[in-house]
Amino acid sequence: MSQRFSATQLFVYGSIAFGFVDLAIFLYPLGYVAVWPAVAGMILVGVPGALSFAGLMTLFQRGSEDAFRGRMFGAISTAEGITVLAGTLGAGFLSRPLGIVPVIAVQGAAYALAGLAMLAWLTAGTRPVRVQTAAAGNSLTIISMRGLSRSRRRSLCLGPYITRGDISCHCIPR
Repeated sequence: MSQRFSATQLFVYGSIAFGFVDLAIFLYPLGYVAVWPAVAGMILVGVPGALSFAGLMTLFQRGSEDAFRGRMFGAISTAEGITVLAGTLGAGFLSRPLGIVPVIAVQGAAYALAGLAMLAWLTAGTRPVRVQTAAAGNSLTIISMRGLSRSRRRSLCLGPYITRGDISCHCIPR
């Protein structure tokens, strides 16, 4: 699946789909009274949830250096725990005056809106990248990488010599 979709796409579109399926699960009883759509929705919502989480973890791992990855995951887990606690308390307090369904609908809408915001934010700075290469047999030499930031160049060229399968890549810093 990683060859077809980028981690950003999995994260963004998984979050959007999760939000809309979540909204459908909790709002369908307003127009149709049956249990089977809830069961089907609970099964269906797992797919975008898993895709979103896989994309998120991939982005975190790619965006952190090995030396700081443990600290980063610790900070993210702490922030997640605090926000889950705040969300649970907030939903508990708001469910009395507003009702349970509107509070849950806000949660589903927030997922969808956050996914749309991530779509705008994560794709705003994308631009075409031109990589000039020179090939000699099974060897590939990257000569220049215009359009890439220094950190992106570093992630593309992890060292002076990279071997993947039967293709070798020599990176020439300029």
